[in-house]
Amino acid sequence: MLKNIRSSKAVIGVIMALGLLAFIFSQVYTGKPSSGRIKTDKNTVDKSLLFKKEGELVIIRNDTDTISQIDIEYANNPYKIERGLMYRKEMQINQGMLFIMPIEKMQSFWMKNTFLPLDIIFIDGNGIIGSVQKNTEPFSMASLPSELPAKYVLEVNAGFWDKFGLEKGDKIVFKSI
Repeated sequence: MLKNIRSSKAVIGVIMALGLLAFIFSQVYTGKPSSGRIKTDKNTVDKSLLFKKEGELVIIRNDTDTISQIDIEYANNPYKIERGLMYRKEMQINQGMLFIMPIEKMQSFWMKNTFLPLDIIFIDGNGIIGSVQKNTEPFSMASLPSELPAKYVLEVNAGFWDKFGLEKGDKIVFKSI
């Protein structure tokens, strides 16, 4: 009788293992994209690398003159702040990422794992632009510090600062959608 129980347990174990393998193969070969990814004609793309409009930001001068308006994505928690625009390979000229830092202080960024050259704009707690790092070098580990304490940091495509003629002292106003 003990021999029959052992062989029954072995058969059940084999059946369970085969069932698990069948489940795994069905998930791999159904052609359905895995969670967090979307399937395109040529390859699979991580959804977190696609721009997601979360707000709008306006840059103004003299409290009245609109210089530029862009769609923004927020980096407002430790994970998003650390990741930023890493691994992204494209961003439109009217898009950017607004980092909302926990406290206003001297800030420093780098370009680790960042494919796009960027203009990094440092902004104080009142929305006043204090400094910029223009045309940053992709993948560089060099420190890119602010000149003044900043509460917000805006990352946009390289050349944005010059294209729109931005100046220190310009102001940002933003809202969520």
